[in-house]
Amino acid sequence: MSVEMLEELEVVEMGEGFVGRKYHEAVMVEEVMDYLRPSEGKRIVDCTVGGGGHAKGLLRGGAEVLGIDRDGDAIEEAERVLREWGSRVRLVRENFRRLEYVVKAAGWEYVDGVLMDLGVSLHQLEAAERGFSYQRNGPLDMRMDCRECLSAEDVINSVFFVSMEKSLELDG
Repeated sequence: MSVEMLEELEVVEMGEGFVGRKYHEAVMVEEVMDYLRPSEGKRIVDCTVGGGGHAKGLLRGGAEVLGIDRDGDAIEEAERVLREWGSRVRLVRENFRRLEYVVKAAGWEYVDGVLMDLGVSLHQLEAAERGFSYQRNGPLDMRMDCRECLSAEDVINSVFFVSMEKSLELDG
């Protein structure tokens, strides 16, 4: 693994973790374990590690886990939940579209399985400040990774402005 690759990735050290709201609970854990069959020596990538529910099952089965997530809150919760497995779990705050890069940067030459649990978590839906909730007032944000520049509000406002500008050009 090259130093340059490591410097670009935000590899998370096991620390204090997320403290606060109830976090997302993984579903279909048993089915995932049946399919991936974690065991000692297997290397499995959880591309959407979230609160660590699936990763915990994989680790209990004996596998090593490389957990990836764009959401900083999810990484913090996964830290807390998975701390006891120490060096058998590695967490990276990154987009899974960079899966190949992240795997190589972790020093893994191969993987035995890849898991993607796609969707929005309970935590994201309940946190008004994240902007996903229909039940709570908050900013129109909707970013999976709060480090990204554009919020949903920015996108909508820029699209509205461009639409109005085009409409004025066409209609006079």
